[in-house]
Formats: sequence, C-alpha cells, structure tokens
Amino acid sequence: LDLDDLTKKTLSQNPELKIELLSLDTAKLKLSLSKSETISNPVIGIIQKQESQEKTSGVNLGLSIPLWYRKQGEIQESKTELEKINSKIDYLKKEMELKIFNAFIETELAEKQVILLKNTVKEANELLRVVSSQYKEGKSDFLSYLEHLVTLKNTKANYYESVFNYNQKIALIEKIINEELK
Repeated sequence: LDLDDLTKKTLSQNPELKIELLSLDTAKLKLSLSKSETISNPVIGIIQKQESQEKTSGVNLGLSIPLWYRKQGEIQESKTELEKINSKIDYLKKEMELKIFNAFIETELAEKQVILLKNTVKEANELLRVVSSQYKEGKSDFLSYLEHLVTLKNTKANYYESVFNYNQKIALIEKIINEELK
C-alpha cells in the first residue's frame, strides 16, 4: 500500500468531489454569462422603404450603453457562489486526505500486529511442543501443560482477531477509494 497512490485514487474517484467539480464548472459559466450580459450587443439593421416610385434603403446601427444598472448584483452573487464551491472542494479534499491517511496508518498498525502475533503463535506452538515432550517424559506436570495449551489457544484467538481487524481496515480503504485493492 502506498499513501500517495491511495490519496490520488481517493481524490480522483470520490463521487461527492466529482459533483462539486461539476458545480464549479457551472458556477464559472454562470459568472461568465453574468459578466457578458453587462456588455451590450450591437444592433445592426437594414431599412428598406418603398413609397410610390421612391425606393429608400438604409442601415440602422444601434448600441445601448448601461449607465447605472450593470448587473453588479448578479456578478457578485456568481463570484460568491464560485468562492463557496471552491471552499467546499478544498474542504472535501482535505477531509478525503485525512480519512485515507488515518485508514492507511490504522492498516499499517494492524498489519504489524498480525505479523507480531503470527510470530507469537509460532513461539507458543514451539513452547507447547517442548512442554508436551517434557510432560510425556515426566519432567513437567499436567497443569503446566494445560496452562501452555490455554496460552496457545488465546494467542491464536488474538491472532485471528488481528487478521479480522486488518481485513476491516483494508475494507475501509477500499470504501474510501471506491475501488477494490489487489
């Protein structure tokens, strides 16, 4: 597992973040539209008039210039919406990075615990084998043999619990990155 790869996958595949990025594009278009509406469109027209025998033709040019209402409210609203979406995207990115970082650290710790307990199970098996042979030879009593047997069973139970915990952490990472790990 590599934290950088997991973070990249998380940020690229998170559906909530994708939705916000699409909202950002929409807000940018809305801002652009609001700004473009303040610039007036020129009007060009052709005039043709025919009265009895006289034919008149001409061109009509027009340009309206807004002096006091220039859609500043809509532009400011669009800018505010854009800033709001940018803030939400930043928040979501930080939240996803934190989630994957925590899950990654927990998974590494769970993996180390699995390795440690696996070695402990091997040692407990070896110790039980030694105590078993001592019991058969009469060098150890039955209670000592039972104590070591119970210790082995508890160690194995702890090992299986740590494997379960590790698998849960892997499943959490898969849920966060929205993809199954190989």
